[in-house]
Amino acid sequence: MPAQSATASPGTGTVIAATAVIASLLGAAIAWSVSATRSSAAARPHTTAPLTSQPPAALPPAIAGLQSDPSAQPASPGAPEIPPPGMLLDVPPAKVAVNMGNWSYDRKNFPTAIAYYQEAIRRGFDNPDIRTDLGNSYRFTGDVHTALTQYGVAQKQSPKHENSLFNQGACYLSLGDSKKAIATWQDYIKRFPNGEHKSSAQELIAQAQSGTPTP
Repeated sequence: MPAQSATASPGTGTVIAATAVIASLLGAAIAWSVSATRSSAAARPHTTAPLTSQPPAALPPAIAGLQSDPSAQPASPGAPEIPPPGMLLDVPPAKVAVNMGNWSYDRKNFPTAIAYYQEAIRRGFDNPDIRTDLGNSYRFTGDVHTALTQYGVAQKQSPKHENSLFNQGACYLSLGDSKKAIATWQDYIKRFPNGEHKSSAQELIAQAQSGTPTP
């Protein structure tokens, strides 16, 4: 990630140091990023992961704690995973798409999750939580700009949706715009003075402003 500079290009040592700081900040931001808590047959809280071109090996723990999901485990080693019947039977098609999007997300199959969430939206099942999980899925695949777009849609649908605003900060930071990341987290604190992630936002802001992230 290229380091930003308000003056002429710095020397090599300065560039390396600045890049290390930004990388550390980005790692902290990602660690605090959150996703929507969904209510469906396969729903459970989960978080975002590092912005890479490949899905991560495992999702980090959620801020509020990661609930266990027995259906996420195969029946036996090597057995194919299939969704539970309640996710698919006697359920409207749009809800099936959401359920399958959540099920795919929980198994880190983010391209498939994207396809199902898009289908749910196409069928009229659209809300800030779905848009946030869709944005997170794009982040997992490295498409940060599209993730920002989806978070923005979620905010337009409901300005009171905390996670879609909070997660934008990490996106801006990953794009090298630390000022906009700080402004986003400051906006979060202003709009949600008692928000679930207020302390996280304050910590990330302090780290970004000091340029000395905590371990």
